[in-house]
Amino acid sequence: MSVRTARTGLRGLLLVPRGIRAAGWWDGGARVGDAYGAIVIAGHVDSATQGVGPFAELLRARAGDRIAITGETATQRFVVDAVDLVPKISLDTREETFAADGPLRLVLITCAGPFLPAQGGYQDLAVITARPA
Repeated sequence: MSVRTARTGLRGLLLVPRGIRAAGWWDGGARVGDAYGAIVIAGHVDSATQGVGPFAELLRARAGDRIAITGETATQRFVVDAVDLVPKISLDTREETFAADGPLRLVLITCAGPFLPAQGGYQDLAVITARPA
């Protein structure tokens, strides 16, 4: 899976790339090798035109699973602490998800829950939080 830096919008929005083979790395958060803060990466679970993406694997994540991410100069390993399903509309109310302070953590975000085309697609997000291994 490739990772691209996402841009924050005027209101600090996390913009996810169009393709399912890329993920958005929130540029307001931590980077690989940082000592504190949230490394936030988001990607699509699937697409009607592109099929199932790598982030679909996150829907099977469980506490204790191991994840490695690679930056430009280093690789960091994490252990999953929590897998939460949250309504899409409530993500911006979860301050701990995007907090630039506090302990170093990895936050992975992808679509989940019921897919309701008439209501805009997936209704929930899977938010996977992991701590350094």
